[in-house]
Amino acid sequence: LGHMRHLDGVVYIGNPGTDLKRKALLFDRFHVWEFHDDEHVKTEDYEAEIDYLRSKDIVIDAPSFRLEDFSESLEQHHFTDGFAFVRDLETKRTIPPEYIEQASLASARDLLNRYILSKINRAPDCDLVSICELPPPVPSDGKSTPLNVTTVASIALERFPAPDPTTSWEDILAFKAEERDKEWAFRRWIHSLATKNLSEAEIREEIEWSLNEYSKAMVVHKIKASQSFIDVLVISPLEIIENIVKLNWSKIAKGLLQVKKRKVELMEVEMKAPGRESAYIFDARNRFAAKTSQV
Repeated sequence: LGHMRHLDGVVYIGNPGTDLKRKALLFDRFHVWEFHDDEHVKTEDYEAEIDYLRSKDIVIDAPSFRLEDFSESLEQHHFTDGFAFVRDLETKRTIPPEYIEQASLASARDLLNRYILSKINRAPDCDLVSICELPPPVPSDGKSTPLNVTTVASIALERFPAPDPTTSWEDILAFKAEERDKEWAFRRWIHSLATKNLSEAEIREEIEWSLNEYSKAMVVHKIKASQSFIDVLVISPLEIIENIVKLNWSKIAKGLLQVKKRKVELMEVEMKAPGRESAYIFDARNRFAAKTSQV
């Protein structure tokens, strides 16, 4: 088997709504950090979940830091670019002041998140990105710059479903194991998007187009295959019992071979379908659709 590069994220977990399960559909591991005086109450379930993820090497504690060192590292562009989102909110008089205050705190945490990322020694086979709370900053000079993997991964993450809190981590990990090849293909694709001189809007359009085209192809295939699939599987209980009692292995084997043939046909359709790069998102949505509030 080929070796898929790790995709790790640096993330602040001081908020109850961090939603690591959703992020885990795209990321392998999380370097986590929080303030010692974070206001939210850590429940026993929360502590147990983090401890479980540590035992699975999914959560790794980020290096400790001194706020003084972080403050000294800041330059003027960090303030102008990092708080551009907040300044934009302030121009909209309909935005409640408390929301602007929360956005300001989130902007500060995002700056700290990027600082912590710079202090982590990444492995050669690992892409390490900052998972921030707000949209990526736009350079104050207004110039369009190529997007990096961090930004593209953040845009891609928006398209993933948010598993219900009752969805177990075992389900998430089992899905990733089953979909390893598709996840690998998807990551290679978003990595290639990061090498192109595309704007954030263009990246979003690429992902949306791909997902839409693949979804349409799967619907068409499902309609075409439905009748023949029913012919294979919808057999009367009496006929099944009769074949077993009579040890009519030829009919039983024929049915199994036809089922296998359908699976092979589906794989072939998936491999050739337009937008197949986003098959991993498509399958994630289908897997967790019953317990999902999609973005």
